[in-house]
Amino acid sequence: MSSSFDIHDGIRIPTPDADGSSASVQIPLAYAVESGTDQVWGIRDDENDVAVIDVLYGRRTDGTITEAEMSELRARLERRESREKERRLRRIARQFLITEALRKVDEAESVALLFLLDATGSMGTYIDGTKAAIRDIVEDVKKTHSKGEMYVGIVCYRDFGDGSSRFQMLNFVHRDHLDQFETFLSGVVAKGGGDTAEDVCGGLSHAAKVDWNVAGENASRVLVHIADSPGHGERYHDGVNDEYAKRLPKGGDAAINPLPHLQKLRRLNVEYVFGEVTTRTRTMIRVFNRDLGGMPYVKNKAITPETMGSTVTSEIRDSIMRSSSRVSSAYMGGGTLTKAKPRSKGPALGSIAETPAQAFSAEDLVLEGTPPAANWYRVPECPVTILSSNKIGRLSDLRNRDLAGFTESAADDGDDGTTTVMQIMDKPFSQGSCRWAFLARQRVKRNKSFLDRLRRAIVRKVTFQPKLISHRDFVVKRFKGSKHHLSQYLAQITSSTVASFLAERYNQSAVRKSTDLPIYFLQCHVVAVHRPGAVEPEYFTAEKLLPSSVPFRKYANNVGHVLDSHVDETLLKFIKFTYDITDGYLMVSDLQGVRLEDKYVLTDPVILCQDLSRFGDTNFGSYAMLRFLKTINDYRK
Repeated sequence: MSSSFDIHDGIRIPTPDADGSSASVQIPLAYAVESGTDQVWGIRDDENDVAVIDVLYGRRTDGTITEAEMSELRARLERRESREKERRLRRIARQFLITEALRKVDEAESVALLFLLDATGSMGTYIDGTKAAIRDIVEDVKKTHSKGEMYVGIVCYRDFGDGSSRFQMLNFVHRDHLDQFETFLSGVVAKGGGDTAEDVCGGLSHAAKVDWNVAGENASRVLVHIADSPGHGERYHDGVNDEYAKRLPKGGDAAINPLPHLQKLRRLNVEYVFGEVTTRTRTMIRVFNRDLGGMPYVKNKAITPETMGSTVTSEIRDSIMRSSSRVSSAYMGGGTLTKAKPRSKGPALGSIAETPAQAFSAEDLVLEGTPPAANWYRVPECPVTILSSNKIGRLSDLRNRDLAGFTESAADDGDDGTTTVMQIMDKPFSQGSCRWAFLARQRVKRNKSFLDRLRRAIVRKVTFQPKLISHRDFVVKRFKGSKHHLSQYLAQITSSTVASFLAERYNQSAVRKSTDLPIYFLQCHVVAVHRPGAVEPEYFTAEKLLPSSVPFRKYANNVGHVLDSHVDETLLKFIKFTYDITDGYLMVSDLQGVRLEDKYVLTDPVILCQDLSRFGDTNFGSYAMLRFLKTINDYRK
């Protein structure tokens, strides 16, 4: 049976009813104008007679269509509309989540700032310096982070023998009421103290009890501790006058053990900045960090009354950057935005969830930030498949979703009898907001004997390599949580390839002055580790080790904030350059790495792009780009 149909605003496909009457379903012209065998639905000739291109079999018909063809056509249309609806809803949901995440980021611009001051006899100039600097601190932070509120408070401590004046405290007050803060400090007199060591533990106890949630649960929280003497207990100093070096005060060990208070402050996401007045407090800070597991939680900064304002302002801005990164990453939920799909082409690699053995916490870090020395003899070797992103040829290619594609290097090479293997340490040495970092070593293992390889080289007339290929050290990184599909890792190395391409353009452009350091990004690969007995491979990104002689820093995140203490106009110009040269289509962000004498070497960039379906979950799109443009403008002022 067949039926006729015609075109009005769209293409109408008839649907005969059981009683012989006819109805029709209209296919919008939006589908009719697209190309492709299964997407061209119909045309109208000069006489307004209807002709149709059969989407099922590719033949032109005379205006009739069978019921079977019509049913299959309708089914295809419904599937297409369902996919379009799903994509539409996914885009809406992603945009909503990004908007909410950026709203949370705005909350991170609010600040709870607490001063913890040693108020003994030698600290008078620092008490006066705090009072003199507080208004400048508040106003300077407001200039670059106008969306947030600010609250300031203070805890002053002395020593056990100072009676009722042992502690003086003002809980948080809003920045509109700084007169209360100044009036309070006017009543603080530098006095007391007795021996050299002071009641640091008591001061930290009070600091841990204040209402750190006063500026909001996502606000930045900064504790600025200024002191010229260590706390009581011989392990916290190198032999200063300490009445309780060999004995305990009233209250026992709890009165001189600050660890519980430090742990609470860290759990509350309070950033602890210690203002060093004299070098005799350094041992105390080292012990604090060692007791917390070796991670550099307490940051030691030299400070004077004259530099207090600029130092504290810079630390607050840096805290806002770190807090906003943490908040945005946590809110996005480690990959809840996009649904990873298997690649239709390329290596047949599946996806695996994180097992309990692969889940880590901060306590698992063997050493925060710096790769440790490794005993490779105890680490098993596993074959690996390596995927690399091809180079980008032209600027216009950046709008191509497939970009330059990927090249796969198989674990086993049958031609020369080698296997690419990798050793990966079982615990991470560092972490970011999204991934764990492990030390790894790669080498090519010979599978054939010396004579077999020599014979093969002679037959093939190629250069014989009698020695084993030496190993190469890498850092490999694995996403936290259950986001381990291959597409997530390929998105990361695509971002690195795009950043490298744009960095090359920037280095050669007139925007970069001769005095500006050039910028380079590490080449990034995906490795699929084939562990013995495992059904699916385990994925990592891999890149060479950065130089360890200089500190690793995160200079900018992906939501418009920069590291104030090390902000560099070169990096700001590069971010702006990537936006301008792509006509606002994308921007390179999340700049992190090392600054050498002659260049920046960066890693793990995030690409912000108008197309939210590209470059993974960390792409916050146009809104984040506009935030960066404002930040760059603020700093240039």
